[in-house]
Amino acid sequence: MASYATSSSLSMAESAFTSTSASTACTTYEDHFFGVPRSTSIRLPLHLPPRPLSTPDVELSALIVDPEFQDLPLGFVIAKLRELGPELLRATQLTHIDVPTSTHLPSHIRCSFPPPSFTRSSAYLLPSHILAIRCSDVTRTLLLPVQGLMWAAMSPGLSLLSSSPNRPSSNKKRPRSPATSTLCSAAELSAASSLLPVVQITLPSNASIRILQSYVTMASTSDLYTRLLPLPPSSPSTLANILNQPSHEVTPSSLAIQLSQLPSKTLLDRVKIVHGLWQNVVALEITDEGMWEVMSNAWSILIAALALRDQRKAAPGGSGRVPADEIE
Repeated sequence: MASYATSSSLSMAESAFTSTSASTACTTYEDHFFGVPRSTSIRLPLHLPPRPLSTPDVELSALIVDPEFQDLPLGFVIAKLRELGPELLRATQLTHIDVPTSTHLPSHIRCSFPPPSFTRSSAYLLPSHILAIRCSDVTRTLLLPVQGLMWAAMSPGLSLLSSSPNRPSSNKKRPRSPATSTLCSAAELSAASSLLPVVQITLPSNASIRILQSYVTMASTSDLYTRLLPLPPSSPSTLANILNQPSHEVTPSSLAIQLSQLPSKTLLDRVKIVHGLWQNVVALEITDEGMWEVMSNAWSILIAALALRDQRKAAPGGSGRVPADEIE
């Protein structure tokens, strides 16, 4: 049985990452190797590489959309859909996929949509496509229902998701409706179930896909910060509330100082997530300024927190060992 999970080139991303690593920070952490404590040093760039200058922007005017959106400014439509982002995500979570049992991934997969109590007023919020995402760091294929227009507006390579597959297009890669099935327009998606077209893509990082999905759907920078950065220790508030405080009270430096109290493993796990998201964003050629700014800031804060932590350990009287609660 094939292994499925229902919940562009990597080389370009990696070359960009290593090319700027001349300015690096070195951090040391401890783990166990066959029960024996050991110290490991790693070097990380002080700054996340900026987006490649050759990355094209999405031309909204060139996207093919469904009839209900044709007479409206597409930027306005996407902005309104992002305001409904939490409902879009909920519709995705409530959509049930009939997972294929064969090793061959079909061109269309049947999905069962949320109950009428949810869809009666939200027919246009239901998924229009299924992304079959293969990642180099896992063996399973993730089947992710998506509202295609939101992804098409974010990534040039996914413009084929901008409308229902039965819309005419010169793009030969655009999925077509099965000959034996009448496919759903947005207004018809409120039916109990429907066949959705499958679009296969390959991404570098599996761990950051849900974070990417959330930002593509809502374009919320505050939500992205909360997903990339850990909560400071002993904080009585959420990270979102902390970040919404006046800028003179919360700065990147003050936040790095607070986060430096966390175990190095916690910080390094978040560094790995930011790096994975950066890989996926580069691979999909996403140019969204808000996303790039948050990724860059989150990376710098985490690296600064690691450096401050190492400085305290190296200072006179500082502990030469990582506290036991950091070791798994």
